[in-house]
Amino acid sequence: MKLTKLTLLLFIPFFSFAQARLFEIFGTIKGEYNSKVYLFFENNFRAKDSISAPIENGKFYFKGTLPNTPALARLHLDQTSHIADVFIEGGTVYVNCINSLIIQKGKKNTLDTTNVVRAVSVTGSKTESLKRSLESRLNQLDSTNKSDNEKREDRYEILTQFVKKYPRSRVSAYLLSKSSNLYFSQLKQLTSQLDTSLNKTIEWQALQKLLVRLDRSPLSRPGQPFHDFSFKDSSDIVTNLKGLRGKFTVVVLWASWCIPCRRDNPELNKLHEQYKEKGVQLIGVSIDTDKAMWKNAIEKDKLLWPQLIDPNDEVSKYYGLEGFPQHIILDENGKIIGKPDIAGVTAILKQRL
Repeated sequence: MKLTKLTLLLFIPFFSFAQARLFEIFGTIKGEYNSKVYLFFENNFRAKDSISAPIENGKFYFKGTLPNTPALARLHLDQTSHIADVFIEGGTVYVNCINSLIIQKGKKNTLDTTNVVRAVSVTGSKTESLKRSLESRLNQLDSTNKSDNEKREDRYEILTQFVKKYPRSRVSAYLLSKSSNLYFSQLKQLTSQLDTSLNKTIEWQALQKLLVRLDRSPLSRPGQPFHDFSFKDSSDIVTNLKGLRGKFTVVVLWASWCIPCRRDNPELNKLHEQYKEKGVQLIGVSIDTDKAMWKNAIEKDKLLWPQLIDPNDEVSKYYGLEGFPQHIILDENGKIIGKPDIAGVTAILKQRL
């Protein structure tokens, strides 16, 4: 079958100066789809900026000129479609896509459909091959039975090695911009290792937006109200932390498997005994997922203050806290005073009481 060819000279203002390179994209698509596929570059996602090619017998074709490479080519089927990202460098690229439809109820019981197009295989682009190679490793990690914390640490290690090897590659910035499951400090550290030549790319812009979103520090600044979490105690009775207001409170975040946490428990017991008659309350919030281990640790360490369990790590996720133990001190109105270590907790209690 003879395909219709669109020979396009793309004058796109956001590309920096470089020798122009011709490109061709031979594509196939399976599943349900419309009569056309659209292509735009970088972040120029508007109807007037997208170029289109007809889909004939499940095939489509683009041809044009790139003022700069590598370029992030972005394929979609309509203005609400999910987007398939493919780095191209000029020359001939072969892209095999699959599209599926998500159908949801909209307003007034109407049905809204969303195209989810994915580029399942790409050949002819070294940059895209580099991206897909690491994406494959990360996807394999996500499919393991490891805990979320273990996956996070492994992902951080994999990305650290990659960024160290490819600090100037747009792939590094691209993959970091997709790493919302890292801690803020981890992502900030990796970002600092990127070459400054990436600072004007859309990947860098997306990465900066993710950093802003992950930075939960404003929520835990002094003077902010502590969030009203609800957790169960060892008897499965639900306690809302909002009910702790009225007393000077130390919230202790810990886990049975955390050696530094267990090491602090004798000192926390002493603080509890010393200040409980002075309007101070300690409350433990564990991130254990194994209740038996949690209860055993409470008994073994002879913890004298109330204990709750947070198996989904809600407090740390909400406040972006990293590492354990953590201590959050609240005033009588439930507002945050600080997040000191055990020595800082002791000093604040002595100073204020």
